[in-house]
Amino acid sequence: MLGLFLAVCLCGVLIPQVSNSSASTFASWQAKSPYSYQLVVLLQLNRIFTSYWFLLLVVFLLLAIGISLHGQFKKACSAFNTKPSGKFTPQLTLRAGQFPADALRAAWAKKGYKTEEWNNGSALLLNFYRNRRNVWGSFTFHSGILVIAVASLLTFAYQKQGFVQLIEGDTFSGREAGFLSASKGILAGVFEPAFEIHLNKFSHSYWDTGELKEVKSELTIDRQGSAFQASLVRGQSLSVYGVDIYQSANFGYAVKISLLTDKPGEEAVPTYFSLDMAPAGKPLVGKSDFPTTDYLLDMNFFPDRNGRSLYPVNPFLQVRFLTGEREVGSAVLKPGEEVLVEKSRFRFEEIRPWSGLILTENRFIPLVYGGFLINALGVFMIFLFVPQEIYISAAAEKDGIFTVAVAVRTKVGRKILLDDTIEALHKLLDSETVRG
Repeated sequence: MLGLFLAVCLCGVLIPQVSNSSASTFASWQAKSPYSYQLVVLLQLNRIFTSYWFLLLVVFLLLAIGISLHGQFKKACSAFNTKPSGKFTPQLTLRAGQFPADALRAAWAKKGYKTEEWNNGSALLLNFYRNRRNVWGSFTFHSGILVIAVASLLTFAYQKQGFVQLIEGDTFSGREAGFLSASKGILAGVFEPAFEIHLNKFSHSYWDTGELKEVKSELTIDRQGSAFQASLVRGQSLSVYGVDIYQSANFGYAVKISLLTDKPGEEAVPTYFSLDMAPAGKPLVGKSDFPTTDYLLDMNFFPDRNGRSLYPVNPFLQVRFLTGEREVGSAVLKPGEEVLVEKSRFRFEEIRPWSGLILTENRFIPLVYGGFLINALGVFMIFLFVPQEIYISAAAEKDGIFTVAVAVRTKVGRKILLDDTIEALHKLLDSETVRG
């Protein structure tokens, strides 16, 4: 069951999820492989952690852990509470008129052992033990797993997560309608953070190899007039009024195209098209409808005509205008240039970077951390407090001679404990070993 759970979690990492992937990712996937995309949507594989079947899997995992804990609890309660099974092999013979049990109790008490004893007719059985609580280590460890699983179930049921695509200079209103995509648990309500986010500046930098080095958003957080500024980079989070904000790996450039008009009193219709970042020399591609028209724009944006820079140092835009499947116009434009398509004029206005932000609200994260603390306590109990049990039985034989048998129980160093016990008995009892 645990292996299946981990495999599903791995799928949630490998398959793009609506909570942390841009809409263009899914649009491109649907265009390239519509059948696999429909299958993924049907099975809710694009929203694994909030799907009904995943929550059901978590419930089954909880039941399995609960059954395991019940067995461990019974085992822990009964462990070391009975005499060892089987016969004792006499380790040494004490030639004395009596067996000094009080002296043995006192000697092992100095070593930190507690004592239990039984009388069985002419035989006396002493049980010296310490670290008996260690038998609860495994139970404690698995209890931590149960707490984590319960917290995860609550998280999946009540979590709220949304993806915001912010163009530099724009503001996220804090309303659920402002999310480009959102993912919520089946019991979660409306996700509306009680603050606004303004993107003051966005930057991205690269290593000499061309690999991404840093993605950084300079933000202003405003809650009813109380504002503060913060920087957010990938790999870090920003906690604001119970909502965690993360820098997404999705970013790019937004190209502004305006539909111009010559009619008096009418204004141009500006539209920003957000395009995902691409490697150097490759265009940022996108396909989208232009509002108020029947045109579909198929765009390829190059930040650098020479293909050497990932920044808009010498940008141009290749754009095709489609009505249905028919191309009715095309152009290669620099910022400020226009193109006439049939009777409509379009202008490539400007380029602005955009940043992807992930907002999450999860009230049960402290419970998850509590589960890990219980896990750590269980590990501490298992490995640092090794339980030790020493059984010493004395049976009276002829002529006042006692036969002493020794048995030990421990998880680590059984032979060493047995040898030390026999050596201590020799010293305490001044005994002679007859059989060993």
